[in-house]
Amino acid sequence: MDQSILAVAAPSLGADLDATGGQLQLVVAMYTLAFAALVVIGARLGDVVGRRRAFVAGLSAFTVASLAGGLAPSPVALIVARAVQGGAAALMTPQVLSIIQLQFEGELRARAIGAYSLVLAVGVAAGQVVGGLLVGARLLHDAWRPALLLNAPVGVSSSPNCA
Repeated sequence: MDQSILAVAAPSLGADLDATGGQLQLVVAMYTLAFAALVVIGARLGDVVGRRRAFVAGLSAFTVASLAGGLAPSPVALIVARAVQGGAAALMTPQVLSIIQLQFEGELRARAIGAYSLVLAVGVAAGQVVGGLLVGARLLHDAWRPALLLNAPVGVSSSPNCA
């Protein structure tokens, strides 16, 4: 969902941060680059430190990076935050798939993977709608910030350590 929200928010972001076209491309692409570069390492870390611990660490880092991205004072700070988000997602994502693989067999595994895939697909579509609504609502002077800050409260409320 985060990628599609950012695609909608990019024009507002570019104007508010006075970002160049290249910087905007890096803001959008850095997440994917970091994710792709680190996902195999993230999977291995789950094997070494435990899937739950790796997932919680990834969720925590993703939440902090989302907050940093939403509060970024410059395009460079936002690019760095997006790289951390991608790295954190590379730590979380393989844990979910590994847990599904280990906890389910046969038809139940197929259903679990199908449900996971459905959530991902709905997230992409919802990101465009939610991003458009958040940017269009102009909740803050910099209309793009709520679109990035959205992940912070979701991450905090999703944390297994929350009360």
